[in-house]
Amino acid sequence: MPAGRDRGKRRRIVEAATAVFLEVGFGDASMDRIAQVAGVSKVTIYNHFGSKDVLFAAIITDLCDRLLEPLTGLRMEGGSPERVLTDMARRVLEMCRDDAIISLYRIVVAESPRFPELGAMFYRLGPARAVANLAGWLADQDRAGILRIEDAEAAAEQFLGMARAHFDLRRLLGIAAPDEDAVAEAHVHSVVASFLRAHATPAGAAAASP
Repeated sequence: MPAGRDRGKRRRIVEAATAVFLEVGFGDASMDRIAQVAGVSKVTIYNHFGSKDVLFAAIITDLCDRLLEPLTGLRMEGGSPERVLTDMARRVLEMCRDDAIISLYRIVVAESPRFPELGAMFYRLGPARAVANLAGWLADQDRAGILRIEDAEAAAEQFLGMARAHFDLRRLLGIAAPDEDAVAEAHVHSVVASFLRAHATPAGAAAASP
């Protein structure tokens, strides 16, 4: 089979599986139903993915790649701490308000008691990557004397947690404030200012603004 057709079929399977998983959850999703929605045979699905676990991992990877790309691919070199952290916080809030990631998060939380590997997989492919990316940049800032960072990973987790606040929780609960955009932007600036105050150094004070 030509590579292009093969990739197209794989994409159809992932899209169909995503729809089925989001509809009925991981435990109740059947390969027969996924094959029906994708318009392929069950054998074809197994040839591409091998098992339902592997297929779900592919879905998580696909969504996390798309949703985390702005974080893991964020241009950090040469930017001031204020600009980089502001961009990062805005991206985090965009993710917290993304219907696809919220739906996936609901599935993972609901299914993790029965399938604990799903939670570990989601964290490894998603949040852990964002933490590692930010921690690497924070460690560079510490080495350069721009910010004072004693534990880069802990600082990264704290910043991302501050940025998320309760925005994702409200979405999970189906609550959306009418003025959420304005609240989100004010929240971003407050989080960045607080983080920079907590990790300021005399040498980095001048670099903390654009």
